[in-house]
Amino acid sequence: MKALGRLLVIWGTLLPLMILPSTADRIDEKVAILNIRLDREASIGWIAVNYDTVMILGLFVIGVGLSLQTLVASETRSALQRPT
Repeated sequence: MKALGRLLVIWGTLLPLMILPSTADRIDEKVAILNIRLDREASIGWIAVNYDTVMILGLFVIGVGLSLQTLVASETRSALQRPT
């Protein structure tokens, strides 16, 4: 579970960066890095969403990953403290 938590944190961090090239203007086909607005449309596969939705999804995935890492760490600590 701890490895899954780490993977989710990594994917949550990289998701907005992977979607960033799809926010470019369709006419110019340029990658808009510095001139990005959060209400700009991005595409995940064939699904068109706003870039702010992608940011929220990335933060959600990071939160789930950190929660999994914390839960596993607390279970490990409580298992070590139990008297046998």
